[in-house]
Amino acid sequence: MNNLLEIEYELCDEVFKNNGSNVSVDCFVRIATESGFLDFIRFGNTVAESKKDAVKLFKLLKEMRLDFNRLFGGKSCNGIQTPTRNLDILGASAAGGGS
Repeated sequence: MNNLLEIEYELCDEVFKNNGSNVSVDCFVRIATESGFLDFIRFGNTVAESKKDAVKLFKLLKEMRLDFNRLFGGKSCNGIQTPTRNLDILGASAAGGGS
């Protein structure tokens, strides 16, 4: 997560920090969405649903969770938060941890 979108997050924050709290987050979400981040999450869902390597994916998600929550914490991030949360739940189920 740090290498994937960290620079874009910091740039949006720096450029739009004086324009209101949602402007920088809205800009960042648009960049993340257009960069294919949701495709990455959909890929993860496919892996988790197949149960083939879901345990590995679940461990990776746990490691990324703090960074993800920091970067995608705003209201405009709901379109990214929901599929990622669903992926986390699928990963937990595949790993035998429930939801």
